[in-house]
Amino acid sequence: AIPEVVEQVSPLLKPGCIVTDVGSVKHPVGQWLAELPASVYAVGGHPMAGSERTGIKSADRYLFENALYALTPFREIPPHVMERLVTLLQETGARVKVLEAAAHDRSVAVISHLPHVLAYALLGLVEGSPESVLMAAGSFRDLTRVAASSHQLWEDILLSNRSEVDAAIGGLIEKLES
Repeated sequence: AIPEVVEQVSPLLKPGCIVTDVGSVKHPVGQWLAELPASVYAVGGHPMAGSERTGIKSADRYLFENALYALTPFREIPPHVMERLVTLLQETGARVKVLEAAAHDRSVAVISHLPHVLAYALLGLVEGSPESVLMAAGSFRDLTRVAASSHQLWEDILLSNRSEVDAAIGGLIEKLES
């Protein structure tokens, strides 16, 4: 949805405003936000918070408290502009980390995207095995909780970060083989 939103809001943006997102992958977001006017400050954002639940009924006023909030500036951003954004995010209780989009995407492939792939795969292993499902307890529940997330959302995320997720899966296979 991000490309469509960028297209819709672009003509409405005032010079000097800050545009950020909350998407899980930064490289494609940077390409989409590059379409914004040069007078706008484009900063990728990714709160490392959330759950498998969606919708307003799942809202949590403490969602960002003590959570890492990654920022990936896509253009040269004046320090006072970054300070304004960081201060705003810190008001939510988040801990802010500024890094490059490529480093962000590499990291989330391992610590966020790969766990979702594993959860879906693990559920696939017990599909059609009522005995296994009956025996499932805490470890299985903890490892598969995120598989209750939106499948469409995760399909988009995984495809958007495909090369880094592929590398993470390859690294996992190497660890399992050793």
